[in-house]
Amino acid sequence: TIQTDLAFELAGILLYDEPKEELKPLAFASSERVRSVQSDHDLLFENMTISLRSSSFLRTIVKNTETGYTETLADIWDDLLPHEMAVDIQSGGHIKSSFAHPLVSRNKIIGVFIFSLNRAREQLLEYEIESVGSFIKVVAVAIDKALLSEELREANEHQASLIHFITHQVKSFLTKSRYIFGELDTGSYGALEPRVKEVVKQGYQFNTDGVNMVQNVLRAANIKTGKVTYEKEPLDFKKLIEEEVEKSRKSAQDKGLVLTVRVADGDYTLAGDHEQLAHAVQNLIDNAIKYTPKGSVEVALTRTDGTVRLSVKDSGVGIGKKDNGLIFTEGGRGENAQKIN
Repeated sequence: TIQTDLAFELAGILLYDEPKEELKPLAFASSERVRSVQSDHDLLFENMTISLRSSSFLRTIVKNTETGYTETLADIWDDLLPHEMAVDIQSGGHIKSSFAHPLVSRNKIIGVFIFSLNRAREQLLEYEIESVGSFIKVVAVAIDKALLSEELREANEHQASLIHFITHQVKSFLTKSRYIFGELDTGSYGALEPRVKEVVKQGYQFNTDGVNMVQNVLRAANIKTGKVTYEKEPLDFKKLIEEEVEKSRKSAQDKGLVLTVRVADGDYTLAGDHEQLAHAVQNLIDNAIKYTPKGSVEVALTRTDGTVRLSVKDSGVGIGKKDNGLIFTEGGRGENAQKIN
């Protein structure tokens, strides 16, 4: 989520192992173009433990607990990332700058947050810098609490409260700016030049997406605490499916995938929570696209004997038999999925 919504080319969390003087990868996310270059080199950052004895760049960050900046990706992984490979990733991923922030909790460094951008440091906006700083603080606290199993329950409660507080505040600002874009777009402040109007429309859509993202975070927090409610009303499930497929069509096209929808004859009126169902359907389609390097994704809808069946079929990496027990657990991913993404 951080990598996508803050438009990072690469984002990752490394945990600090003080006795071994190592930084061990916890999680990484990268843009489509960076993933493409990684795939060419059969490289996974999440498999690369960094020794502080060899990486002077990260050793300085851990020792001084200060933010580091570099325009050379190889500085971070040092001898673990051959120079030619680093150059390929930096060039193919359009990476212009990389930052490393110490993750500090209770006056103790517990890890490092790394991210790379397609812009130079001086091109960052003030709100972007503040957003990154806020995320880093939240991430540091969350990780520290999760590492302390005896405080896990307390950590979850605080995390949920923190998520609610932050997301409500963010949603408020997004809603206000969305209103401004809407007023400009409708001509309330005068006619706009075509090129300006197009930018305003984009701004309105970005804000709309931001509000939806915040709503999803709030929904997830409510599910964890058992407070989620369902607003069940009559809806056309066929129309819902077709709308969600269209939302994902560009993502499929960008990857060169063929996305099709096949709906059998029948009445698809049913009672359900439109927003929750749309969110679940979108997850299925997005994951099919995400884990399909090439080929196709097919969405099919049928109705038989009063039962509606939705299926999403793809030509991707598939799910191994030994992974079946993981796919319905929180954060569960199959072995093939981890290799691809």
